[in-house]
Amino acid sequence: MSGALPSVKTNATRTLAIAATFVAVALFLHGPGVGGPFIADDLLYIEHNTALSLPLGEALRTVTLDRYYVVGNWSPAHQLLLLAEWHAFGANPLPYHVTNVLLHAFVALA
Repeated sequence: MSGALPSVKTNATRTLAIAATFVAVALFLHGPGVGGPFIADDLLYIEHNTALSLPLGEALRTVTLDRYYVVGNWSPAHQLLLLAEWHAFGANPLPYHVTNVLLHAFVALA
């Protein structure tokens, strides 16, 4: 029978190769900045964000229930991610940058 459908294994291998390519491109593009300091809006979103230094319960209430604006944006999901990172990593920029690169890579796959 000619024109047989490609196997599931072939499709999975192709999909994995495409995904790996997107991850490699994201790492290549964002890699140089991973080891650097906070810059631009990072300073406002992280270093000067007063909600991050509040006690955890108050910080959760502030970023989710209050209209808490940072750089003119009300973005509770983003603020929750920053809050989790702040409590896990403090003011060390490396984990924030690594998380950002991984998020860019995963979004490119979506």
